[in-house]
Amino acid sequence: YDSAYVLGFDRRQTFMCIILPQAVRRLLPPAVNLITRMVKTTSLCMLIGVVELIRVGAQIIDLNRFAHPDGALWIYGAIFFMYFFVCFPLSLLSRYLEKRASK
Repeated sequence: YDSAYVLGFDRRQTFMCIILPQAVRRLLPPAVNLITRMVKTTSLCMLIGVVELIRVGAQIIDLNRFAHPDGALWIYGAIFFMYFFVCFPLSLLSRYLEKRASK
């Protein structure tokens, strides 16, 4: 605040030029982490949530247990990739925004 006062900034200029850039740099990684967790815990892809997706995967495994004994690996692998394709771009976005904010 003191340096902004010495430079002749008013309250709005102090907030926009000094306070906000510092806050964005510090809050960006936790905010994107929170968004990623929200994606994992809330409904995803046409109202299919994490629990429902895993439950459907378990039902598919149970129905095909004898025909395809190694099907569990493929089903859970598919579930993993569904979430990976949603969360990985969010982490790339976080990295990009972090680098952009640090300049």
